[in-house]
Amino acid sequence: MFTILNSRQKLHFSAAHMTIFQNGTKESLHGHNYQVNYELSQSESTFQLFLDFSIPKKFAQLACEELDEKVLIAKNNPLQEVLITAAEVEVRFGKKRYVFPKDEVVVLPTDNITTESLAVFVFKKMQQGLRTELAEQKEILNTLKKLKITVWESVGQGAAFEGTL
Repeated sequence: MFTILNSRQKLHFSAAHMTIFQNGTKESLHGHNYQVNYELSQSESTFQLFLDFSIPKKFAQLACEELDEKVLIAKNNPLQEVLITAAEVEVRFGKKRYVFPKDEVVVLPTDNITTESLAVFVFKKMQQGLRTELAEQKEILNTLKKLKITVWESVGQGAAFEGTL
């Protein structure tokens, strides 16, 4: 088994978020300069089955660009209400109300904004991108076994998600 690794500084995004806790409290709205790394396992690597490093890197970069300089909001958290109009995203949490310009927000289909949920987001974007890009190169796609995404919110603090392709 071979592993393609990427931990380049170019795989990063800056975003604001607030994590909500089960006890009804939350963090203040704040931001991080996130770093993304990935490990892609490939069962074979021959001349005919060679995977150009630029292919997975492209999809990791696209995921980072989608989140960069945005406010990240969890769509499915039971303790907050998210209202989306043509121009704004409004978030209500208890007695607090936040209103953001819609073009500065990414509403994610998750129940919380954590490094874990961001790792899943990047994983799904890369998984979908690789499957689409390599759809006509099934012999290469079939050698790709596992993808592990690590999202770091600060040095030494982050989370990883690993799944099959």
